[in-house]
Amino acid sequence: NFVFTGSDGRAYLGTAGHCTLAASNVSGDVGEFIYPVGSGPTVADKNGRIIGRITYAVQQGVKDIALIRLGDGISFDKAMPHWGPLTGVNTSDAFTPIELRWVGHGVGIGSVLYARSGMSLYTTNPDQVNGAGLIAPGDSGGPVVDAQGRAVGVNVAIGVGPLPQIITRLAPQLARAASQTGVTYTLAT
Repeated sequence: NFVFTGSDGRAYLGTAGHCTLAASNVSGDVGEFIYPVGSGPTVADKNGRIIGRITYAVQQGVKDIALIRLGDGISFDKAMPHWGPLTGVNTSDAFTPIELRWVGHGVGIGSVLYARSGMSLYTTNPDQVNGAGLIAPGDSGGPVVDAQGRAVGVNVAIGVGPLPQIITRLAPQLARAASQTGVTYTLAT
């Protein structure tokens, strides 16, 4: 997902809240959890190495995000894999189509490409964007950007109908996390 710099000087990694709460994206309201420094559940990389601890997680209504406080010495790349550097956060509320780009570890019948693109007809909802493109189970928590490299949000669900991709918008999620943790989170660009 995206990397954030906290006002506490620490680096944070984002993902979907339901990915850290042992829930699915359709299990309803699980709640909101704030973990003091050093007390949240640990997060490991694919080799089992601990990379940090969950500091904030929510799955409640349209809120579905988690922030992992990275440990000292954990290296990361702030650029969007395959799509390049980030340029900011998309906060558009326009009724015009935008191109969406994302990466994910989707599973399905056959192979699912790591980097994909699609579109959204509008960004009028401040909390959520619905997109059209190949989205698959396992893509939850993956970052979504627009064609200008601005962070749109986080893939959280596969919906139904002509716009099956559900993306939780980044700006309101970070504002809520800041209000609960006392740390302001800024997208690392």
